[in-house]
Amino acid sequence: HLHFLNWRRQAERSADPELVQTGFDEVVRLAEQDGARTAAAQFAYRAASFTRLTEADDPRAAEGDWERDRTPYASWA
Repeated sequence: HLHFLNWRRQAERSADPELVQTGFDEVVRLAEQDGARTAAAQFAYRAASFTRLTEADDPRAAEGDWERDRTPYASWA
């Protein structure tokens, strides 16, 4: 799921925003399952930020990077 989210954040990459949200949901679930509470909270925050873009019809919700920090998402393990 992290690979998909990082792929989707690249320039000119697009995907349905619902797929991105599902990716975030799965990352949060897996982090919680692993007991990585900090990572789960960070990804839940990122998901909420992405959801706000989607609700505002921001074009970044459908294509390109939506994050301010261009650093790829990393695993907590």
